[in-house]
Amino acid sequence: MKMATTVEWMAHVCLTLACAPPGTSLQAAALAEFHGLPKPYLTKQLQALVKSGILRSAPGVRGGFSLARPSSEITLMDVVVAVEGPADLFQCTAIRKNGVVAAAAPGSGDLPCIVQLEMKKAEMAWRKALASQTLENLAERLEQGAPQVVTMTREWIRAI
Repeated sequence: MKMATTVEWMAHVCLTLACAPPGTSLQAAALAEFHGLPKPYLTKQLQALVKSGILRSAPGVRGGFSLARPSSEITLMDVVVAVEGPADLFQCTAIRKNGVVAAAAPGSGDLPCIVQLEMKKAEMAWRKALASQTLENLAERLEQGAPQVVTMTREWIRAI
């Protein structure tokens, strides 16, 4: 299963807002332009982040989108869940209850599925890793590793 490209888009949008000067709100059109994304689709996804409590929106000329909570309280896992939903990525279809093995060994399908167990274990590790990374962590790492990107972002925001 492939994660939606939208997760990448929304993570970058949230990181942009985390790097923005405090109190900054950006219109959907500005965020779309900054990231080279289609505004109608981006606007729809921004609303999903508002609904999930990651972003807030304000109408009007001075309105736009801003982080609804401090960047230290918003994790990458929050963004993933807002876009993808809370369901497990791996969905076991109990294939072991079909075919030759099921016919030759009745009841074997009642045993725990080792594929599902390992997939769940891996997904829990993945979720834990994403939950440990806040937007603040990412913004700090970006500032340390590519300060010119943060400076350019802030200058671009001031100019709009």
